[in-house]
Amino acid sequence: METQDHALKAPHFDAIVIGSGYGGSVSAYRLARAGLKVAVLETGYSQKAPNILRGEASHWNPSAGLYGPHTVTHLSSTVTAWTGTALGGGSIVNAAVMIRKDNFENWPGNITRQSLDPYYDRAEQMLAARTYPVLLPGSPYASTSKSKIMLEAAQKLGVPAVMPPVAITYREAHEPVGTVKLNQFGAEQQGCRQCGECSLPGCNYQAKNSLDLNYLYGAQHQFGATILTGNQADKIEPLPEGGYRITTIDPKTGETRIFTAATVVVAAGSVGSSQLLLRNKLLHKTLPELSPRLGHQYTTNGTYIGFAIRSKSEIDPAGGPEITAGLDFNGPDGKNQGLLMFDGSFRGFTYDTFYVTGRLIRLNKLMIKLVSGGFKLAERFGLVEPKTTLPLLVIGRDNAVGKFSLNKKGLIETDLNPRDNMSFYKRADNHLRAFTRAMGTRFLPFPYWKWQRKIDVPHNLGGVPMGTCPANGVVDHLGRVFGYDNLIVLDGSIIPATMGANPALTIAALAERSMETVVPQLLSNGLTRATIEPEEQFARAEDLSEQFHALQQAVLAEGAAKLPVPAEMQGKTVLFTPGFLARHMGNHSTHLLARIKDLGLTVLPVPVNTDVDTAANILMIQDYVRKLAPGQGVLIGHSRGGVMNLDAYRQLSPEDKARISRIIMIQSPVNGSPIADFMMATNLGRILLAPISRLVLGNDVNDTLMELTTAHRAVEERALPALTAADRAKIVTLRSIIGPFESGTFEPARLINKRYGHTSDGLVPHELSEIPGTRDVTLMAYDHEHPVIQEPTLGKRLTLYRPSKRYHSGDVIECLLRLAYSK
Repeated sequence: METQDHALKAPHFDAIVIGSGYGGSVSAYRLARAGLKVAVLETGYSQKAPNILRGEASHWNPSAGLYGPHTVTHLSSTVTAWTGTALGGGSIVNAAVMIRKDNFENWPGNITRQSLDPYYDRAEQMLAARTYPVLLPGSPYASTSKSKIMLEAAQKLGVPAVMPPVAITYREAHEPVGTVKLNQFGAEQQGCRQCGECSLPGCNYQAKNSLDLNYLYGAQHQFGATILTGNQADKIEPLPEGGYRITTIDPKTGETRIFTAATVVVAAGSVGSSQLLLRNKLLHKTLPELSPRLGHQYTTNGTYIGFAIRSKSEIDPAGGPEITAGLDFNGPDGKNQGLLMFDGSFRGFTYDTFYVTGRLIRLNKLMIKLVSGGFKLAERFGLVEPKTTLPLLVIGRDNAVGKFSLNKKGLIETDLNPRDNMSFYKRADNHLRAFTRAMGTRFLPFPYWKWQRKIDVPHNLGGVPMGTCPANGVVDHLGRVFGYDNLIVLDGSIIPATMGANPALTIAALAERSMETVVPQLLSNGLTRATIEPEEQFARAEDLSEQFHALQQAVLAEGAAKLPVPAEMQGKTVLFTPGFLARHMGNHSTHLLARIKDLGLTVLPVPVNTDVDTAANILMIQDYVRKLAPGQGVLIGHSRGGVMNLDAYRQLSPEDKARISRIIMIQSPVNGSPIADFMMATNLGRILLAPISRLVLGNDVNDTLMELTTAHRAVEERALPALTAADRAKIVTLRSIIGPFESGTFEPARLINKRYGHTSDGLVPHELSEIPGTRDVTLMAYDHEHPVIQEPTLGKRLTLYRPSKRYHSGDVIECLLRLAYSK
């Protein structure tokens, strides 16, 4: 493809697209096809087969005079991003897997699999993505060993097999290797040679349907778009008369260039777009009104890797495209695409093979040569053999809890800690081990993770998340930036949550969906503007503290459970869910449950283990709810149990929600706990806590504490369906405030909360446990353990635990139930 690398003949365009990955290429094609004058600004250069750079030259490092397509960005000491810098963006260096996302967790704009399918169809057709034809009789690819091994292992394990569409051109039966043919856009391509070089270092035979051979090719050659490589966008300035001025920097010379456009599409990828917009907001201050959500919701998309080694039969990992087949393991929530495992490719122990991977794990050139030589030596002694070694590539639904910011040099960095997703990686390890056992091979974990807890990330997502308004997103569901007309972001940065699937096709489909609306708007009046859907506002929780105390006095005067039971409350069944560490706390909930029974209600303690397995616990709670009659149930939960009850309720169908008449939450950290933040703040703390908790409690509590952090709860809040006014009307919360030295066991925790600016009940911040639109009771000097421990055991006495003199746990739950059913 011919490109212009220097000044434009005409500096003004109807639309400028920054970046040429999946979002940018789709946008450029659709805008140019509509007759608009379009320019594409790409930092990198054309990497055209058969001259795609190999080895050290394949690295993008302008300061060292390297201009290859592979960019390695160290976002932190433990997270390294691997992205594509070339015409065609990530499509030059990816494995071309075009899989559809199945589970959409409350995405803005009512985006669902069903609503996105027409755009998936469109993008898949444009990219000519097809399932690898290993099962097609007479196919030149029918003997691919690694594909068959993946399918056989899926059958042995009873796990659904996945044969994803892959954007690769295949040879037809009896078609000679090297046959050149024209694709639907008129670009020359060849059929796949099964070299396994799709991403490392990149296809050198024009068999991969990279974007420079379809969307970009059509935009330029069919509709006249201007392609400008060697232009790194640095500044985006709104113009007084409308439109934008773009300043770019030449990566080779440092020369700056100026372009203007009526509309700008930012599509530089999660890392690139986040950095560009953060610089324009914070450094250049040209886009100061960008949402405070800019930089948030970064996720690695569950990236993980392992190896199957020493297979008894030849796997031939280089004998096919990089990825051909996989297995679909459910997540702990029971939904598919919780963890996808695919075959990888491996082409022997050469310096070129190890170069990009070595740079990802921060090795210098000498170390990469030593690693390559070491593996060659191991091969000589029969310890490893390339043809019996298979890389296993994993992606899945992890937590989008990372945040991008700028360092002192104005470059992007992240606070994401790989240990935030330890439960995901543990699950991945278990599945990988099960797979290798089914294959009859040995499992080799990725040393970079196993020994250093560091990860490299090819699927960087988030940073410019879509939302319904500036309070919860930077762009709307069509990628239009809140507060700036005709400024659009369309790439992986707008993905609001972890994907659980390879993101390329979804990014392309979202861009197709956006352009279907945006292009007619631009043609009609030259204007496209973000749609703001204000979140429903609810009043502060109604304070029922006075009513509670009046009821308490009446209960004390009449005697426990002696007052008439409200008619609405009679015959109800209480599902009680205990809190964190409930199994290890003496006399847990005894008096509370006894009083519920004294009121004539049925009590069903839900046998959850609130120390672990949140998703499984939620499924269990939902199963209990579904067994109830309409209006029969009352959900009561203490601490973390209340959080799980509410999360379970929010995911129920309207019919199942109707089975619950009231929800009582006792000291529940619905918005997270600074105590958990504090304990998860350092890796050293996590490392020390793991063996101690396993020894004392029987399990590692790091995963549980991570789920209680404010960052994780914010992720859950965005992913879960919103609480309606009807939902909130069912809820009564109990919160409390502990003063200095009013808590025996939790005085240090109170001080930690104070450090974070919160008053607390000892463990749960009073402010962070409020749910607007509900009813609330606040009690003073009521410790976090008081609701569930009335008579302390010897162990509790030794920890200076003091029973409450003012509130009996039975009286408290009786009053809360009566208030819940009061008019």
